[in-house]
Amino acid sequence: MTGVVVRLLPSFGMGGATMAEFTRGKNGTALIDRHPVLLTLFGARHPALSFLFAGPLLAVLVAYAWRSGRGAGSVAVEIVAGLAYWSLFEYVFHRWFYHWRPKGAALRQMVESFHVYHHRNPADRRVYNAGPLLALSVTTVLGAPLLAAGLPEPTVATVMIGTVAGYWFYEWCHYLFHVRTFARGWLARMQRLHLFHHNGTWASNFGVTNPFWDKLFRTMRDPNGR
Repeated sequence: MTGVVVRLLPSFGMGGATMAEFTRGKNGTALIDRHPVLLTLFGARHPALSFLFAGPLLAVLVAYAWRSGRGAGSVAVEIVAGLAYWSLFEYVFHRWFYHWRPKGAALRQMVESFHVYHHRNPADRRVYNAGPLLALSVTTVLGAPLLAAGLPEPTVATVMIGTVAGYWFYEWCHYLFHVRTFARGWLARMQRLHLFHHNGTWASNFGVTNPFWDKLFRTMRDPNGR
């Protein structure tokens, strides 16, 4: 899991850097070591910690959606839409933000101090999961465009139920892929793709919970050739 293949990466918004540049970097000590409060807010050893915000947030969203008095069918469709919405965000955020390489040294260090740090130090459990604030940030970032588009607030709240649930499922998948081995089934396949992303193919397999967007955008690489 910790091995790294050093090779040239295709240009997927990463400046055509080599794997060595990504995995060893020259930014010195990560911000999370010099500013522990950042680790508390944006990093976690276990997905249960991310539920500190995700749980109450889900409760508020469910309560708000419940009061709207809409039919179960409409609510179910909106929750499924929220799950799909999350899956797209998961891919986009991972591909274009987590692997972003800003030109400014200070900004690059900030960006790389969590996800890129995780690539460089895959055994450091402190960054296996995002911290408790990400659920609130994700809901704000993804909910705002829906409100701006004029969707009713109860509808947005219901879609966000699916989004937050998808986010927490993502946190669990990422954690499990790094702490145990799956021998068969869907989890085994997604684990294989994710660890292949770690071990030499940074420009592929950005989806952690599903391969749909990687297939659509042709960034899926399967070590088994499937």
